[in-house]
Amino acid sequence: MLRSILRVLLGVLLPIPLMVAMSMTISNLFDFNKSRNYLQFADLANSNIVTYIGWVSLCTSAYLGLPCVIYSLVLERRRRKGGKYFPASLVFGLCFGVWIDYLFINLLGECSFLNVFEGCVQVLGVLLVVVILVPLLLEAIPMRQFPSEQIVDNQLPDALLPPHQPHLDHQAQSQKSSKKKVRINFITIFIAILLLPVFSYLTLWCVYPVIWEYNTRRETLHVLASANSEEDFKQSLRYGGVFLTFPDGSWMAIRYRDIHVGWGGSLSIVRDSGGLWYESHHHFCGNFVGFISDYNFQRDLRELGEITSIDITRSYDGLKLVGESKTLAEARGQLLKNGFTTLKK
Repeated sequence: MLRSILRVLLGVLLPIPLMVAMSMTISNLFDFNKSRNYLQFADLANSNIVTYIGWVSLCTSAYLGLPCVIYSLVLERRRRKGGKYFPASLVFGLCFGVWIDYLFINLLGECSFLNVFEGCVQVLGVLLVVVILVPLLLEAIPMRQFPSEQIVDNQLPDALLPPHQPHLDHQAQSQKSSKKKVRINFITIFIAILLLPVFSYLTLWCVYPVIWEYNTRRETLHVLASANSEEDFKQSLRYGGVFLTFPDGSWMAIRYRDIHVGWGGSLSIVRDSGGLWYESHHHFCGNFVGFISDYNFQRDLRELGEITSIDITRSYDGLKLVGESKTLAEARGQLLKNGFTTLKK
């Protein structure tokens, strides 16, 4: 009875934190799909991360607390009757996965391909928890072996037992098999727990930067190609971009994005008034922000007539010479000197 209660409690308590951890990891890895440049956790302080995880766990417990109780009771009932966990776990896993999708992803509000793909990955993550990890943890708690009629014979005096005792052999084999099953379950759980952070680490450090660059390139090309006026460019480049104007009436729009997750990543894409495009993977980091501030201040002074030419105070990894150019041809030359290459869309 005590072991049954323990299994029911574990069946109630284990799914929620495991599902929250899995879903939050997946959600943050797909954060690029929500017009952000960093994983959400990368920009949060430790105290804010704890608060955020606690809030999501509280919401999940409020919605899935009773379903988890039902889920645990159904699994225990099937176990006591000798049934399999898989059918019931699969049904509950699909239901939980749909709810997690509703909590983390606004599929009804924005039904894009990447949102649908993220939703499918979320469901698979929940299924991994509900169908595999939790049942394995519950299986690691062995059921009490109630004595059968054959085992009762083991309580007879040795003199009354027949020379051959097959029931004892069967009992020993059953106990040995049960212990072996428990060991296998513990080993499987250990490997699964070990693989989860390894998988998250590899995804975070290797896969995410590649996906980030693909998505950022596509987004930047769309933003720059959609702008048709100076005001359009200024609006689209408010965060991480700058619109350069030159005395000959030409212009150049530069959009820069970077991440510090994994091995990192940087992407600058340039469109000019002559119809040429350039790109660079140089990591300007804070230099680009400083350049934007410095250039915009100088440009405003020039437009007010207080200065005749732009004189940027620092190099900013070579961006100074681009911003101080007098013609578009000169600016293009400075871009090429600073490692930019012609982009073929």
